[in-house]
Amino acid sequence: MRKSWAVLALVLVAAAAGCRHIPYLKKWAKKPYYPYLGSKMYSFEYPRKWGDPITLDHGVELRSPQGTGSFSIQFIPKAHKDYKPPEKYRREMGTWGSVEDSHIVKQVVFSSRTAYNVIFTHYEYDHRYMVGQQLNVQRVDHTAIPDPRGMFVHVFRAPREHWNDRRLRKEYRRWLGTLVLSAPPEQR
Repeated sequence: MRKSWAVLALVLVAAAAGCRHIPYLKKWAKKPYYPYLGSKMYSFEYPRKWGDPITLDHGVELRSPQGTGSFSIQFIPKAHKDYKPPEKYRREMGTWGSVEDSHIVKQVVFSSRTAYNVIFTHYEYDHRYMVGQQLNVQRVDHTAIPDPRGMFVHVFRAPREHWNDRRLRKEYRRWLGTLVLSAPPEQR
């Protein structure tokens, strides 16, 4: 009890003196981001308020608490039934989306590796209603990162009305900044 009063007195004295930061109290503050170390193939930091990542087949997905978007990373090994060679996968990526999309597959650098990226619109109709009555429209940013052991697949998806949401984009930039892919094996 005595220690908590001392801390409170320290805070009041520091506030009166105009101090902005009190390093003594930092050790008690909750960290806003947690590290994800559940895979040998990748690691990242995720927002504490978003909850734990959801396990996918060979990957994980993070979903915003408001349902405004999600990020996922998967590693598909060469032996997996869904694996496709990078050239074939890249050609297929250009066909995704709807008529309003450009269907251009860009070559980008992702985590210091050459990758292929496409942004497209995904329409999802609820089969229980007449066509167009219940409609879910999402924008999808899909990146394929070839690796000698298989392929990494990174997906950012959000409802079209939330695609440019400032808070969601801030978390997405943070996710990209902390996402680390494992190093490819040394070639001899």
